[in-house]
Amino acid sequence: MASISNTRVVRAQFVAQGEKFTAAHVKTETVQINTQLNDGEVLIRNLYLGLDPYTRYLFQNQGSASADLEATVTGLGVGEVVESKASAFPVKSIVLGFGIGWEQYTRMSNPRTLWVIPDPHNPKVPLVEYLGALGANGITAYAAVEALVKFKKDQVVYISSAAGPVGGFLSILAQRQGAFVIGSTGSDDKVEYLLKDLGLNAAINYKTKDLRSELDAVAPKGIDIYFDLVGGETFDIALEKLKPNGQVVAIGNISTYGAKTPYVTKNLNLIITKALTINGFTLFQYLHKFPHFWKEYAPLIANGEIKSQKQTVIKGLENIPQTFADYLDGKYNGKIIVEVANLYQMGTVHSLAQPSIIPDDYNPKIPLAEYSDNLGTNGFIAYAAVETLIRFKKDQVGYTSSSAGPIVEFLSIPAKHQGVFNDIYFDLVSDEVFDIVFEKLKRAALDINLKDTLSD
Repeated sequence: MASISNTRVVRAQFVAQGEKFTAAHVKTETVQINTQLNDGEVLIRNLYLGLDPYTRYLFQNQGSASADLEATVTGLGVGEVVESKASAFPVKSIVLGFGIGWEQYTRMSNPRTLWVIPDPHNPKVPLVEYLGALGANGITAYAAVEALVKFKKDQVVYISSAAGPVGGFLSILAQRQGAFVIGSTGSDDKVEYLLKDLGLNAAINYKTKDLRSELDAVAPKGIDIYFDLVGGETFDIALEKLKPNGQVVAIGNISTYGAKTPYVTKNLNLIITKALTINGFTLFQYLHKFPHFWKEYAPLIANGEIKSQKQTVIKGLENIPQTFADYLDGKYNGKIIVEVANLYQMGTVHSLAQPSIIPDDYNPKIPLAEYSDNLGTNGFIAYAAVETLIRFKKDQVGYTSSSAGPIVEFLSIPAKHQGVFNDIYFDLVSDEVFDIVFEKLKRAALDINLKDTLSD
């Protein structure tokens, strides 16, 4: 049965009520994943993963069996379909999906929450945008506004957690309709980001300023619409500041994550006395809008009409545990993305050119993993170096440093075929070994320095 190695991030511990999420709640492991698919299944090579606050809910123990503890953490991701038995998702498609694992490969058995990205090689719309402005964060803001809000010019709109990816896109949408936009956030750096980068009319650091008095100062006549992404005391204060017939769109409740005791809202009576409208919103009722959303907003990002929001890209699955803990602790603003692999690597040479395509008709005697080894970068480096620079002769003497490395293993194949022994030195380490071997070379030697390409 065909399988490939798959590094993944799994739950190591559940998070108890009131407990803070830490890197110790997850762990990284490597397992084998079966690549022989059933009808309707796809195998995705993950490229980018989005880190989102809602993922913390996956660490709450809600009566799950102990066997479910070490399940792969899932979320939103962008990947390349490398095997498919689902006609809607052909091999080589680039997709956005919910339920993508924090892992190298994800096998999806029921890809209902998977969408083909229409123009994945557009240099003006990088793939990471499909985890930010064109991903769950963007469509959350877009769908909430489209379904629930009718902006009017000069309305006063207040957005909590405005420096986050959802709050940031809500700010953009409100400003495009002529609203006066106020955002609150938790640091002076984020206040500067809201004012200078996103162009909000006012921004408040709720940790160092009194939110009530600051809202009175910037909106003395009150607030028309409040987008609630935090809940808790901020929601209570917003109820006080809303005008009669004002509106609340409740999207998130991040202030309660890890709270030992739930916050008790004190101003619920104002909903009645002010005739306020309270709308709850969940994205999962609007996932079908992704294609329409992309069609409308991808061109606006491509032409610069909508500026890309702040993004932090972290490389490597091994960095997820601490990064996610820091993110929940408020140490980042904007979107946090983890790069698992590059679209133009694994089976291709990394370049600015379009990717090479692995043949559709896979030979069952050549596992897919070979395209990341002998038929991938390692093999191609050796092949191209020999083809471009060397003319082997029988009985030459050849020597390679880093002798157990994958490039050397492949280099030895053409050398042995030509009867070479030790007249040519392939340098993959560039240390004192080079000096020693240089003295030993029988005649002019050829040094192929691959240290910057691959270290042993």
